[in-house]
Amino acid sequence: MTRARRQLSVLTRLYLKDAQAARHVEELAVSLGDDGDGNRHPPFEDLDIDGAQLFGCMLHLAGHPQSAQFWWELAAGAGHLGATYCLHLHHTAQGARTQAIHWLDQFRLQAIDLDEEFLLGTARFTQWMHEHWPPTAHPSLLDEVLRLALYHSDDQPLVCRPERQIADRLHHLADHRA
Repeated sequence: MTRARRQLSVLTRLYLKDAQAARHVEELAVSLGDDGDGNRHPPFEDLDIDGAQLFGCMLHLAGHPQSAQFWWELAAGAGHLGATYCLHLHHTAQGARTQAIHWLDQFRLQAIDLDEEFLLGTARFTQWMHEHWPPTAHPSLLDEVLRLALYHSDDQPLVCRPERQIADRLHHLADHRA
């Protein structure tokens, strides 16, 4: 279980380092109807699935695993391979064997060219990354996720919608890495 938790933390951090991560989260926020000023617009059908996957990664690193699961399930249902694998690791880390096997089976159905060697290699790579570069979320990113969590009511346990500010924070962090 601990190994899966470490592997998931490394993978989520790597996903968020992608140069297009902020753009995807921003597109997701806009398509869900929040322009960052509290103005809501009706969502449209073409949700940015990469944005949903990345928002799940942000929530995972910020310590909101159930919310992360919600967004990963949305992305995995739309065929996002990374979200499917994150769900496998998420459930493995929780000891939910049946769900973990389900998501691993879904991953294998989607990625028929990836074999056990690939999965073992990924596990070794993420283990090395965890030992040499432990995953952490940037404090300002955690602040944005916490702000979103506090913004929503207690009867709504999921951090339901990303806002443009969280994408702006990712843009800012990416600019400082470059």
